[in-house]
Amino acid sequence: MSEVLRVESLSKSFSGAQVVEDLSFAVEGGSTVGLVGPNGAGKTTAFNLITGFLPRDRGRVALHGEDITGRSPHKIVRAGMARTFQNLRLFDGLSVLGNVMSAIPRESGENPLVALAAPWIPRRQERRHAEAALGWLDYVGLADRAEDLAGDLSYGQRKRVALARLLATDAAVLLLDEPSSGVDPGALPGLVELVASLPGLGKTLVIVEHNLEVVETLCGRLLFLERGRLIADGPPAELFARADLSDLYFGQVAAPTPAH
Repeated sequence: MSEVLRVESLSKSFSGAQVVEDLSFAVEGGSTVGLVGPNGAGKTTAFNLITGFLPRDRGRVALHGEDITGRSPHKIVRAGMARTFQNLRLFDGLSVLGNVMSAIPRESGENPLVALAAPWIPRRQERRHAEAALGWLDYVGLADRAEDLAGDLSYGQRKRVALARLLATDAAVLLLDEPSSGVDPGALPGLVELVASLPGLGKTLVIVEHNLEVVETLCGRLLFLERGRLIADGPPAELFARADLSDLYFGQVAAPTPAH
């Protein structure tokens, strides 16, 4: 597999506190990589830096061999990398279909002159976008809820809408921030199965996730962060067999015995 994403020496501090420090790694196409570590390790900040939602202090990000460092989030999506958010960021007052359509890259219909001179072009594009969005909703199992408001769905269903919206961007590299968090245990296996199917669509996944079972099910490789630094890189079984990493991940460092 060829390399699709490379992060080099990415760093970020807030008010003097180093949150991400010299983070470097590469991801091969078609793989699923987990970004794990204890709370406060800098995982979501790393996502925000990679996808342009935060300015970096230093470092470089390359996508498919092209330097995308410093680009805005929407330009990074157009280059082929998109992400989900812990808080989903759906438009609750918009239909499920409308939410997914909003992520589809616009074409010539964006130009108001085109709409005036040839109004049938944007109308044709909207029909095509609606069909594409409905196809992604069918993929995530929500085609029958297309006309419902996003705010009327259960949290697990809203997670699926966020995933359909992500797929609608047509990006090949997908960053998923806590895909299992807040999902009802009964709905979780179906969601995990859905995420596991994405490499079959030609997608490369980088996942921030705390649920160990989900991590072991989805990820062939883990990047372990602690205090913003990458301290381990390898298969899940290998990393979680290490007592030092397990202590950090689960917070199981033994407390000292009180003196008597």
